[in-house]
Amino acid sequence: HDDRNRRPPCGLFSEPQFWVRLLSFATLGGVSFTVPAIQDGMLHRELGLTDEKAAVLNMAFIVAGVLLGLALGAASSEQRLVGAWLRRLFVLASVGIAGIAGLLW
Repeated sequence: HDDRNRRPPCGLFSEPQFWVRLLSFATLGGVSFTVPAIQDGMLHRELGLTDEKAAVLNMAFIVAGVLLGLALGAASSEQRLVGAWLRRLFVLASVGIAGIAGLLW
């Protein structure tokens, strides 16, 4: 590890890359958890699903994301590839969310 990674946490606030990453992760997290939040109403109205069935789909959506994240984290043994994989996953998530928005439009 180089000394650049050993700065005090308050030094992060002066780094522009910190704010870019913070905004990116916050936006993706907010959008990703909005899907299960609104799908109850959409599934009930559009498909006539009961609240219990919609809750099972919500749980499956979130659990799938958590399990995939854990599996990818465990499989990423090379630190230099983590950034590339995160960018790919951000793009994939963005395309998926845009696709869902397009279907609901």
